[in-house]
Amino acid sequence: MTINEIISYLSMLVWALTLFKQYKTSYFTFFLINAVMDPTAHILHLGFHLMPLSFYPTFILLKNFSLTKRYKSIFIVLASIIVLSISHLLGGKIFWLYLLCLGFSLVIFFTLVNKLIEHINQTRSFSLFLIMLIFYQLISLLKYAAILLDLYKGVTSFYLATFSQIFLGIGFIFVNINTKNFPIKVEKF
Repeated sequence: MTINEIISYLSMLVWALTLFKQYKTSYFTFFLINAVMDPTAHILHLGFHLMPLSFYPTFILLKNFSLTKRYKSIFIVLASIIVLSISHLLGGKIFWLYLLCLGFSLVIFFTLVNKLIEHINQTRSFSLFLIMLIFYQLISLLKYAAILLDLYKGVTSFYLATFSQIFLGIGFIFVNINTKNFPIKVEKF
C-alpha cells in the first residue's frame, strides 16, 4: 500500500468518525458530505472506472448548500445535476475541474468567515469550531490552488494538505458548534 492510499483511507476513516460528534448539529450535513465524498468517488472509480475528480465539484457544491437554508430542494437538485453534467462534459480537462473545486471552495470559505463574524457580533466570543472549520477550508483552497499552479508538484502538496486536514478531522471528533466559546474582552477607553 502506498503512502497516498494510507492517507486516503485514514482520511475516510477520520471524516466518518466526525459524524458521531456532529450528529444533531446544524453542520451535520456538511460533515456527512465530507464523510461520503471520498468513499463514493473511490467506489465509482473502482466499480465503474469513472474519473473521481469529476464528482468533487458537485460534492463541494452540496457542502456549500448545507451551510445555508435559503435554497429549496428542487433548486439544489437542479444545480447539482447541472454541475455534475458540466463536470462530466469537462471529462479529462483536469485544470477546469480543479478550478470548479477552487471556486466552490472559495464560496464556502467566505460563507464560514461570514458565519464567524456573525457569531462574534452576536455573542462577543470566538467559536473554536468555526475557526477550525475556516482553517480546514483554507487548507482545501490551498490544495486546489497548488494543483492549479503546478500539477505535478501540486499533487504532493495536495496529499500533505490532506494529511494536515486529518488532524483537523480528529479535532472535529471532539469539537462541534456547541463547544464552549472564548469570550472577547473589550475594554472601553
